[in-house]
Amino acid sequence: MTKRNHLPMGKKPLAQSKCVRPLRARCWTLVAKSSVVVLGCLGIAGPVAAQSPTASASLSSGSSFQARAATDHNTMATQQLWFCEGFAASSEPWHTASVYLRLKLDNTVLQDAGYAANYWGATYSLSWSVALDPYPHTLTCEILVNDPNGSASDSASAQIGPNLPADLRSVPPDTFTYVSPGDYLRYRIWSLWDSSDNPWDYTGHQVSEDYWIGNNGCNLQFITATTTTNNQGRFNDRYGNYDGNHTIPACQIPQYQSCQTQSLQTISVSSTSFVHDVVWGCFNVEISRQ
Repeated sequence: MTKRNHLPMGKKPLAQSKCVRPLRARCWTLVAKSSVVVLGCLGIAGPVAAQSPTASASLSSGSSFQARAATDHNTMATQQLWFCEGFAASSEPWHTASVYLRLKLDNTVLQDAGYAANYWGATYSLSWSVALDPYPHTLTCEILVNDPNGSASDSASAQIGPNLPADLRSVPPDTFTYVSPGDYLRYRIWSLWDSSDNPWDYTGHQVSEDYWIGNNGCNLQFITATTTTNNQGRFNDRYGNYDGNHTIPACQIPQYQSCQTQSLQTISVSSTSFVHDVVWGCFNVEISRQ
């Protein structure tokens, strides 16, 4: 609310002029017919505590994208652009504040810079492309402001990752080799994708599998295995007689060659599981996930 002093009849006050801090002092100007009289600023009674500088920080992110990996320029990596913004202002119009802004990933400083802020303040910004990986990280934006009246600081944090696989897709075409009833091999290449529909191209992560058997009409026995992802987030899987010694015995008997075994295969990578139907017969094996 604007306050005005009381003037004698016939005197008109000008609009109240701006003061540094409205709660600390008030200024008035009077206009006479032929001149302007400045009465000055009237201080508020009692002691006034010194103001402190101002500091505030915020974090925001952009969309993810594919770019060359920093450690291996021959591979692509999923990255996300982040912005560290800080607002800073000095405590008094006659003071200049020093500003320090930095962006950290866990305990590593990604980028930092120093600035100078006046009483009216300004917003400063840093940006960095953070490579996503299968592990959780903490991204922190920090700002520190100092001037002769003291200091102020603020920070904002965000959790990044883990970037887990979100989809499992085949890399066509499958290689299918048929020898005789119950003696065949389907060779498939699987690829992993993340939630942004980018390849989950992290190498060396363990892949395991498990089977749930439904109607086992062909009386199959399942042998499972483990493998690891390559630098494209891909791995191989084999369905059938993988070594020449594991044919389906029931398929050697003509009256049983129409048998079927229904199963659910679970493929697990980096705490994420993918489940699909696998139906086995004497002449083929069909996988529902493509």
